[in-house]
This record gives sequence, structure tokens and C-alpha cells, in this order.
Amino acid sequence: LDRFDPHFPAAGAALLRRSAMLMGSKRIAGSPCLGLTSATLGSFSGMTCIALFGPAMHLLKEELKLGPLEAAWLIASPVASGSIMRVIFGAYADAAGAVKPLMGLLVLAACGIFGVAWMMSQLTAGGAEVPIGPLRAGERLLSEFVVVANSSIQNTTATWAVPASTTTIHEPPSGAYTMLLTMGVLAGFGIATFSVGIGHVAYWFPKSSQGSVLGLYGGIVCSAPGLTTLVLPHILEAFGLTMTYFCWASCVVAALIVYASIAKNSWYFQLRGRGFGQEEARSKAEEFGQEIFPADNAFQGLSTAASVWQTWALTCLYFTTFGGMVSLTGWFPTFWHEVHGVLPTTAGSLAALFSMGFGVVRALSGPVTDRLGGVPTLGLALSVMAVGALLIAMSRDFSTNLVGEVMLAMGTGTSTNAVFKLVPHEVPQAVGGAAGLVGGLGAFGGFVLTPCLASFAHMYGKEGYSQGFVIFFGLSIFNLAVTWALRCASSHDEDEETEESSEVESSFMDDLFKEGPRRELGI
Repeated sequence: LDRFDPHFPAAGAALLRRSAMLMGSKRIAGSPCLGLTSATLGSFSGMTCIALFGPAMHLLKEELKLGPLEAAWLIASPVASGSIMRVIFGAYADAAGAVKPLMGLLVLAACGIFGVAWMMSQLTAGGAEVPIGPLRAGERLLSEFVVVANSSIQNTTATWAVPASTTTIHEPPSGAYTMLLTMGVLAGFGIATFSVGIGHVAYWFPKSSQGSVLGLYGGIVCSAPGLTTLVLPHILEAFGLTMTYFCWASCVVAALIVYASIAKNSWYFQLRGRGFGQEEARSKAEEFGQEIFPADNAFQGLSTAASVWQTWALTCLYFTTFGGMVSLTGWFPTFWHEVHGVLPTTAGSLAALFSMGFGVVRALSGPVTDRLGGVPTLGLALSVMAVGALLIAMSRDFSTNLVGEVMLAMGTGTSTNAVFKLVPHEVPQAVGGAAGLVGGLGAFGGFVLTPCLASFAHMYGKEGYSQGFVIFFGLSIFNLAVTWALRCASSHDEDEETEESSEVESSFMDDLFKEGPRRELGI
């Protein structure tokens, strides 16, 4: 054939490459059920890091002589990285598929938890002489950096004064608090698996199944911090700090291995990985049954969403609702232990009631949101949140505080669903980018709100643990105003659309009646 067609070698090579790709496409693996299972497993193990320090804080406060603010920064440290990485890795997963980003996040989370476990072994070993006393978080950080610097600089004549006494009885090594903060931030990368997993699940299922499937995924994954808070105090009591955190890290590694073994990207990303072009892979994936595809430019969607004020309004709402859930999951064990004097295991169970209740309400509140609409549901849920926060802030009664906790779980769980129902309605021009910003920056509330709660305990002592919940009352009222602004803006847009359609109809009728007599006169 080469003698008859000089172009055949090149054409033949292209044909062989095309045949190889087609043969590869027949070996595409995975299924929607497997995609949901693997994403839920990976994200569940990563989301346990929200409760990294909360259940063990009663022991850490004793070992490190922490005040309320120091404890709060430690509890919130995983959320600092987790919330920001949700935006970055969510966009990256849209460009490259979810499997590799989620595996990378679990590796970092496991390293962070192993680091915490190693620090726990150092804490329980004791023997080091370190400053103790009622230092604030910033003062302790500064003092630890000073101790580390002094130990590394030789032949120095400078001396540093530390405003506290010292003891040699079973005290932690220098820089322990700083190292725990660092390891907490590293472990917090696991929290970002939530947004990556959403994309992983969404691309496997048709549009008609998105609500129920994502609700199931979100409900199970969001229960991870609550289950951790429930179980961890019992394991701590049985095995101690070091073994508990080593076991935790080992469980994350086991989940990572299982995820890496069974997880597959959606058909579109598999075809792209086998050499198909964007349009060709999309067409082929549609033949397999895929209906949802990533945006052409995820980062452009982020910039478009950032230019719309409704995106920031929804971010503010999510900051209070989902960020509040993250913050309170870590804070409630300390609250119940300090205010009501319950055992750490009981405090963990009460905190788990809040977190797991949030997960259940989030999974089940979808039909309510569909029936009432996003804005009315938000108004109702935020009102429930405000009452629940007020019950805790104004009362020291155990039963009243428990009712307030349940109301907070109901309000935050329902509000979280309602916020994401409003995203495509309020920001239709950049749904993916808006979801990334709302989910990531809104979750940053979990990092900010915990130290705010602790500041009340720092200033007012035991009474401050309850009084701090006035923050959630104020945020609920403020977000009711934000919800009202969204409703007014939506009503205004609907009125403008109605006026435009009326003007078009009126103009059409005027032209019709003007032209009618002219046609009769032959003009």
C-alpha cells in the first residue's frame, strides 16, 4: 500500500493510535455505586480531623497548662488549612479528576495525625523543664520560639525572661504547643476532601439523582466529626493519648489504601487520561451515561463568582451555619466539661449529639427546602439557631442547654442545605465558582468562631463559656438581615423581568394595531 499512497504510513500510525485509544476505552472501569462508596470513605476519614483536639482537650489543658484561648487556637488549627484548601483542591479536582487530589489530601492528613501522635508520646514522657503559668496564646507561642532560638544559638550572652514559674514534674518538651499547632494545620488538609468528594460523586450520577445522592454523601461525611467525638474519649480512657492518635493515623492510612485500590475517576476524566480530546472525551462519556461535566475553566468561574455580591452574601450565611457546626463540634466537649462538670466521655457523647444531629438534619432537610424554597427555609432555620443560642447563653440549666444544643444542630443543618439550594438561583452565571467560594471561605468560620467563643471564657471565667454563645445569637440575627436582602434583590429582579416582558408585549401590540390599518389601505 505504501507504493500506492505515500501518505499511508502517517495515516496508518494515526489509525493505530486511534484504535489503541478505543480499545483502552473498552477497559474503562468504575461505576456510580463504586464512585459514591469510595468518595464517602475517603472524605469521611478526612473529615474526622475536624475533631482532632476537641475530645482530648481536657488532657491537653492539664499537660500543657493551657488557658481557654490557647485551647481554642489548638481546636481550630485544622480548620485553618482545611477551609482554604477546599477552594484550591476543589478547583484542581475539576481540572484533573478527584482521585489524585483526594489521595494527596489523605496523605497529608495522615502525616499530620502521626505528627500529633509523636508529640503526644513526648508529652507523656515528661522530664523537660518548661515555663508554665496563665500565659495567653500569643505569649506562649513567643516564649516557645524564644526557648527554641536560645537553645540553637551558641555563645550568646542574652537572657530571656519568661513571666512564669517552672517545674520538672512530668512537663512537655520545649515548643510542644507550637508543634501541635503545626501538626493540626497539616492534618486539617483532610477536611478539604469534602469538596473534592462532592465533585467525585456528582460526575458519576445523572442530574435527576444529584439531590438524593449528594444529600446521602453529605449526611454520612458530616457525621464523621460527631462519631469521632463520641468514640475518642472512650479510646483515650482505655489506651491513653499516644496509642489513640497512632491508631487514628493508622485508620486514615487504611482508608487511603482502600480508596486508592477502588477509586476511579468518572468516565470523562478516564478518557482524557487515555489521550482523547476534550470534546471527544465528552461525547464518549455521554455514551457511557455521564451527564455532568466540569467547567472549561474552573479558576475563571471563581473570579466571575467573586464579582457578584450575592456570592459574598451566601458566604456570610455559610460562615455562620457550616462554620458554626465545625466550631461547635470542637468546642462543645470543653463547654460541657467546664460548665456542667460531666465526665469527658459524657461530654464527648453530648458533643456528638450535636454533630451527628447536624448530619442527619442536613441529609433529611432537602425535601423541606425544596417545598418552602431557599430563602423562607433560611429564615426559619436561622430563627431556630437564634433561640437555641440564646437558651445556652442565658441559662446554666443542663436540660435547657441540651435543648439549645439540639436547636443549634437543627438550625445549622437546615441552613446549610438552604444555602446551597440558593447558589444556582443567585449566581447562575458561575455556579461552580460560587459553590467553591461559599464552601471554602464559609467553612473558615470554624477557625474564626472558636477563639471568639474562648475569648469570653478568658475574660469572664466559667460564666464566659455560656455567655460566648451570644455570638451565635448575634450572627443569626445579622444573617436574617442578609437573607432579607437576598429576598428583596430577587423580588426586584423578578419585577424587572415582568416589566420588561410587559413592555415587549405592549410594544408588540402597538405595532400590530399600527400596521393593521396600513395593511387594509394597501400601504
